Amino acid sequence: MLTKHAKHQKEFLNITVEMMKFLLRKEKTILFALNVDAVKTT
Repeated sequence: MLTKHAKHQKEFLNITVEMMKFLLRKEKTILFALNVDAVKTT
């Protein structure tokens, strides 16, 4: 039972890490787009 729980927790961590990576990548893209917009307007 304990090992099953640990395995589930590991899978959950993997999903969380993937989500974080995805969000960071998305945020970088948004920041880049904002920077481009800022450069265009000035």
